Amino acid sequence: TKFDEDLGAFREELKAIQLEENTIFIYMSDNGPGPWFGGIKIDMEEGFVEEGYNAGMRGAKIWGYEGAHRVPFFIRWPAKGIGGGRDVDELTAHFDILPTLLELTNIDTPDSVNLDGMSFEPLLTDEAGADWPARTIFVHNQREEFLVKYKDYQVLTETWRLIGTREEKELYNITVDSGQVNDIASENPVLVDQLTEEYETWWADISTNSGEYHDIEIGSEHDTNPVLYAHDAHRLDQNKLLWAIDVKKAGMYEFNIYRWPIESDLEITYEESNDEEDVSTIENAHLIIGNISHEKIINNSMKSATFTVGLKEGETSLISWFSGNGNVRSNYIQVQRIGPAVTEPAEPYEPVSPGDFLK
Repeated sequence: TKFDEDLGAFREELKAIQLEENTIFIYMSDNGPGPWFGGIKIDMEEGFVEEGYNAGMRGAKIWGYEGAHRVPFFIRWPAKGIGGGRDVDELTAHFDILPTLLELTNIDTPDSVNLDGMSFEPLLTDEAGADWPARTIFVHNQREEFLVKYKDYQVLTETWRLIGTREEKELYNITVDSGQVNDIASENPVLVDQLTEEYETWWADISTNSGEYHDIEIGSEHDTNPVLYAHDAHRLDQNKLLWAIDVKKAGMYEFNIYRWPIESDLEITYEESNDEEDVSTIENAHLIIGNISHEKIINNSMKSATFTVGLKEGETSLISWFSGNGNVRSNYIQVQRIGPAVTEPAEPYEPVSPGDFLK
């Protein structure tokens, strides 16, 4: 595949520039295969694999079992004696990577920083077997605007997997049932309660600020024509995004809204698909900032739609989209302060808190 070829080319380049021996090389994944994209086919009721490879694990991306969150992690650093040829079976997680890299590279962690993970450097460098403490870690699938307690969570230990929702819990002994076939929660109520209590403690820690959101600053002295991306936004619906922004300096602002990545140089009306059912007819661009709503007609040569708005300092909401035979997301917005406000608009601008939409 192309990825294999690109990875091989990257490694060859490391050799060519004589950095292969003293480079920390990591190959990993962020989640299990996605059943919606053809990588694997699963029983959508129970989560068992029907077609494709998932190493015998139940579930897939965002699907609450091992197949959702247990993924490969390869690390190589020849100069440190870290290479292939052995497996590390101890329970580790993504948040262990940062403390591990800090320890491997002898970088001190500031006293003010309390990292969630722990370094697994001893597991990489001590082939005789490091003294790895028993631990409990937690996984949950949120995909919500604000955290929801008891939503699709898993409690993991070296031996046990508690799979939970508000309504029910499942328990598996992962050492003898790696495919998570035999739910033994009803046979172990004390253990289920113990693992649930650990979840409660963890939740109390991580949910402290769960009702908050963060604004993106525009107009500050640190800005250089910032770009707001879809990943920075809150989703109001499938095709309307809201950005929570904090205007640091009042004045006239220019907003260029794009459908496609700015670097692509594609027109707003460009379509990836030739299937008529998938094609969107785009006729207008929309921008709502605070209490002011703007609309602009789109033609086939336009790569972005430009709006100019006079803004006051402070927090406000920014919403944009394209419309035609349906609504289409505007995924990128380039922002530039172009000067002080010079005229009073017909409709005076007032900020609107993002929380009015989000809560």
